[in-house]
Amino acid sequence: DILVPLLRGYQVAPGSKRYLEDLQAKLQDSDVPPAIADQKVLHPLSIVAALQERVTDEMTVAVDVGSHYIWMARHFRSYEPRHLLFSNGMQTLGVALPWAIAATLVCPGKKAVSVSGDGGFLFSGQELETAVRLHADLVHIIWNDGHYDMVKFQEEMKYGRAAGVDFGPVDFVKYAEAFGAKGLRVNKPSELGQVLDEAFATPGPVLVDIPVDYSDNAELGAAMLPDQIY
Repeated sequence: DILVPLLRGYQVAPGSKRYLEDLQAKLQDSDVPPAIADQKVLHPLSIVAALQERVTDEMTVAVDVGSHYIWMARHFRSYEPRHLLFSNGMQTLGVALPWAIAATLVCPGKKAVSVSGDGGFLFSGQELETAVRLHADLVHIIWNDGHYDMVKFQEEMKYGRAAGVDFGPVDFVKYAEAFGAKGLRVNKPSELGQVLDEAFATPGPVLVDIPVDYSDNAELGAAMLPDQIY
């Protein structure tokens, strides 16, 4: 605010303005989800875009560790300080749900959103009991693929195969209901918007199970720094 009066009368050079507009266009193009053949799973960018449409600036978004957090970090936009939380490489699986619960306590009356993979959620899923007991107004999104995928795709890039990263199916809707929370599932891409609308309109803790297609992770990983993989 102090500098604003001093900047009056200054204009961005036409060349710089065109450059910035070009960067903005490229940024927006990178967020467009591609079409996928499997009509039972969603591309990560489809989930990010749907969340972006529903998350307001006053909501805190807590992101767990896993493949989903690379997609969220690169493509989800937040414009308020301390409203988009990452552990930033510390590999703290299970942190998102407790963070979201804490956010509802620090900012009462404001909904929080937590995002995790299915594996990361199971590190701290029992904290749904805490969320229900405290009447925490939050939506927890699970990107479900049946693997510890961040480990899986890096093993495949390094060794050509994966090991020790698969686990059996979990009925996350019943899991949520067992704690007294609301559980929802997206069974096909066309249901995503409707299910998220219901989740965000429901007071108290809500869990949303979304099947995700991580087949583009190899391309995503190719852009990572080598020391993050090897």
